[in-house]
Amino acid sequence: MARATPSEAEDPVTAFYEAWRARQSRPDACKLSEARRALIAKRAKRADATADDLRALVRYAYEADTQEARWWQDHPQYLGIEYLLRDEKLPGRIERAREWATESGDAESRDVEPDEGGDLARFRRLDPAPDAAPVEPPASARTVVHRRRAK
Repeated sequence: MARATPSEAEDPVTAFYEAWRARQSRPDACKLSEARRALIAKRAKRADATADDLRALVRYAYEADTQEARWWQDHPQYLGIEYLLRDEKLPGRIERAREWATESGDAESRDVEPDEGGDLARFRRLDPAPDAAPVEPPASARTVVHRRRAK
């Protein structure tokens, strides 16, 4: 009888949830309720997803530089569990995550700091050079406030 490897025996629900939770700004506030556990298990089973597939999906969503992943990174409200695991879209998302993980050369999940948000998000948070002068927007970009006239 063949012995299961650790990733085959690993619970996909826990693997996905822990990978997703590690990306949240307040991971201690995220709880794996029975309803969430059931949702993740149901959708993972329908998509025939392994623990590695679901971890790759989380990495893809937060780190990839594809149009889909960049959109999620720019609209974090769509990085929730329910949205990432949408029934009708999950198989395609897993496939793209697998392809991205293979192309990136690291199919395994990496440890990340909470709220790290992937390479693009880290780039956006970079401070300008310490000796750089502040940049003033051009006059055409300044906001003009219109005041109502008293009647």
